[in-house]
Amino acid sequence: MNLTALHTTHRFLLASLLLLFTLAACGREQNSPGNDFADLLLTLEQELDGTIGVFAMDTMTGNELAYRADERFAMASTFKSLLVAAVLAEVDAGTLDLEERYGIDGVDMQSYSPVVGKLAPNETISLSELCAAAITISDNTATNMLLELIGGPDELTQFLRRSGDDVTRLDRYETALNSNDKGDERDTTTPRAMTHSMYRLLTSDLLSSASKQRITEWLIASQTGFSRLRAGLPPGWTVGDKTGMGRNGAANNFAIAWPPGRKPVVMTVFMSWSDTDVDTLNVAHARIAAHIAAAFE
Repeated sequence: MNLTALHTTHRFLLASLLLLFTLAACGREQNSPGNDFADLLLTLEQELDGTIGVFAMDTMTGNELAYRADERFAMASTFKSLLVAAVLAEVDAGTLDLEERYGIDGVDMQSYSPVVGKLAPNETISLSELCAAAITISDNTATNMLLELIGGPDELTQFLRRSGDDVTRLDRYETALNSNDKGDERDTTTPRAMTHSMYRLLTSDLLSSASKQRITEWLIASQTGFSRLRAGLPPGWTVGDKTGMGRNGAANNFAIAWPPGRKPVVMTVFMSWSDTDVDTLNVAHARIAAHIAAAFE
């Protein structure tokens, strides 16, 4: 074989090896958890004819899964977990007392108030009971009473700014905040911002240890999310969550989940613009949660 032919053969072999390495790398990328996750979300959006935003974080490894994670969505009732954190910050500061009791005479009763709505006009309810009602049952009147106690929606927004969240905003009370109109940034956040905010509030020094324990226990005791993210997570995981529902297909869920023996997985799923029924939306939430759990195992 002459020298020119030898060089040609070497170049051909080198090009072939480079092509094989490139194809192998592409194959690994196409099968990566992130790409599989995007494929799942695209499929679900097509099935639901809606929009989905997701951000999930494995706090042990730092791994993340994201899809439309920085797009704004209406929070609906998921904001109630942030609100209770703001109330507990006031408790820590000594300006509110969990044992203080409040009357309901003259309170503007809202739809879906299964706790406060059952009270007689002369009965009272403690601040602790209002917080529990807002998170575990999503009581709308309890929520508005808590908002009034901290100074209104704008004060919750300012609390979040002081806590390191530059995205989330609350502008209205229940139930007006559930309108979820396209292009309206009122009462919105992003999946990433909600996930990071809740994780900070549950784990950092922004709240006292006692307050972090209380809000965590209320999230775990929540009764509204059994068919959503919880339904897709492994049975052995301990889960706390807060759901939300609004107009124009808003179906939301924040969750913090502890696999046995390790740090939590934190996730937020927001849905909008689908006309399908709630049961179908719940199944989609469960499918997303199952994928997140499998990807982070």
